[in-house]
Amino acid sequence: MTTTDEPTVRYATTVTSVGVLVPDFVEQGMLIIFGDNAPAELHDICALHRPEVSEGGVEPGDVLWLDDASFTILSVGSVANENLSALGHVSFKANGSTDAQLPGDISLENVPLPQLHEGSRVRIVAAS
Repeated sequence: MTTTDEPTVRYATTVTSVGVLVPDFVEQGMLIIFGDNAPAELHDICALHRPEVSEGGVEPGDVLWLDDASFTILSVGSVANENLSALGHVSFKANGSTDAQLPGDISLENVPLPQLHEGSRVRIVAAS
């Protein structure tokens, strides 16, 4: 029997472009991501990306990695997993809430988020 210490990657993607309003949202503790196929009217407010791994659903206790920075996931909205899987869309909110404010939200610990750029890596790994 073989065991591995590698965490289960639930979602992995690479940012392909960052909308002009994203830095302002990030300073407010919010990051909106959307798959590359997002309607043009959303491009200014989100980080577009190309999903590479989508395995199972995101759960509280999982860890979001934005490049080299990690954040504990505290709550997952009722449609967040469906939106992430189907559209590559979710709103990460660093608000410390254990109840997602909106159905598509994933709430994180209340700490500053890093700015993303083209080529940034976004990963969600299962709680260990």
